[in-house]
Amino acid sequence: MEEMDNQNFLAENKPTTITSLANLKDRFIAFINTPMDEHKASFKNTMDKVRSQISSRMSKDDAQEKVDEGKAVESHSPL
Repeated sequence: MEEMDNQNFLAENKPTTITSLANLKDRFIAFINTPMDEHKASFKNTMDKVRSQISSRMSKDDAQEKVDEGKAVESHSPL
């Protein structure tokens, strides 16, 4: 019974696996055949996005630190 279930599972999922492998092969071939200039441009765009996200997060953290420092000063002020 278990063997039949495994066979049914494999039979049902085989086209998906074949399609996935074919897609992977096509993407790999496209990657290999892409000119180096396009790879460089894509890499530069990706790195620019990463840098902007990091700087955005850092500026938010800096702003939050300033707010927190202001609260700390207010709470510790003499009477």
